[in-house]
Amino acid sequence: GLVIYKFGSAGILLGSNSNTISNNVFGSDYRLTTGNLGNKDGIYINNKASNIIQSNIITGNVQSGVAILGASAQSNLVRDNTIVGNATNLNVSGSGNKIFNNIIKKGASQQNASFTGGANTLNETKTAGTNIVHGPYIGGNYWSDYVGPDADGDKLGDTPHPFNANNVDNLPLIGAPDLTVQPFTLNPANIIYSGNRYILPLDVTVSNVGLGTAANVVVRFT
Repeated sequence: GLVIYKFGSAGILLGSNSNTISNNVFGSDYRLTTGNLGNKDGIYINNKASNIIQSNIITGNVQSGVAILGASAQSNLVRDNTIVGNATNLNVSGSGNKIFNNIIKKGASQQNASFTGGANTLNETKTAGTNIVHGPYIGGNYWSDYVGPDADGDKLGDTPHPFNANNVDNLPLIGAPDLTVQPFTLNPANIIYSGNRYILPLDVTVSNVGLGTAANVVVRFT
């Protein structure tokens, strides 16, 4: 994929129908750390229909991450993207679009979404399968400002996440932890003999790169 950043307007402006944009980075990439790297908009669909925006990283853009604007902006699909830290992550005035299984996370003084047009679909029906935040079901989107409960533990929120009467995520995703054990070295010189047994002290670092909290983590060696 491409890394598209520091454009004065949009990283990609779609002025036609039925395009697929996938596996690219729009805005600030983690490998690029100097200066303001965002575009004005990451991806801008201008009054067009039936486009697919899938599996992109869209972050640090100074206006919108994904803009779907105009009365004719319909039947577009936005799925499996990471849309993080844009001034407005989703800016939608079109209707009849489908937006699900995305990570949508705002920073301070930013907003996750603005819906100013008609109705859009913000979730699939509950379907078994690993979602974008490592939960066991496909449903809606992960919203960083969703604080609803998950009493049954299915990693889908028990209450909807509404933006207005026409735009509601009925199955918001609950972030799950994603734990990684960092590499470590076994040093036989550190072996201690105590109480009729040998003990090898270890310092093990476990990192949580997921969007859910982890508690009482146990590391077992086999």
